Amino acid sequence: MVELLADQSAADSQLLQGSLLIAKLDNPDIDVDAYVGRVDAMAAEIREDDDLRGQTTVQILARVINNLIGVASQTQDGESLHRYCGALIAVRPESIEARMLRSQVRAVTDRRSGAIEDLDWLIDQNLPGLDRDLAIRLRESLLPQESPK
Repeated sequence: MVELLADQSAADSQLLQGSLLIAKLDNPDIDVDAYVGRVDAMAAEIREDDDLRGQTTVQILARVINNLIGVASQTQDGESLHRYCGALIAVRPESIEARMLRSQVRAVTDRRSGAIEDLDWLIDQNLPGLDRDLAIRLRESLLPQESPK
């Protein structure tokens, strides 16, 4: 156990010592090595689980904006949806999903040139994960159609 405490940061060491003290108070006959093993296993699980890891500022902002996008979608508030998509692109400029969504929102809110602009950006960047053919087809569908003569 001394080795375990030596390998930890000061805060982790204090936390482990405190949890051991509480465990000993609850159960004086506790197997300390088994307890430390369980604590280590839980710590390893937290380090491996993306949902339990700390979030960066960008990740937190993106999550908040995505929540706002969800609310605006449910209330069918196209103007707010457009603003939130712009905010998400400001936070994550390389996001294919955010640009595709903003392109769609622009198209349905009579911002056709902006929708084409977003699709042009995606096509030019050709980021990994982009369905380039879909982006091209969407762009072509937004172009003015020639009238038959």
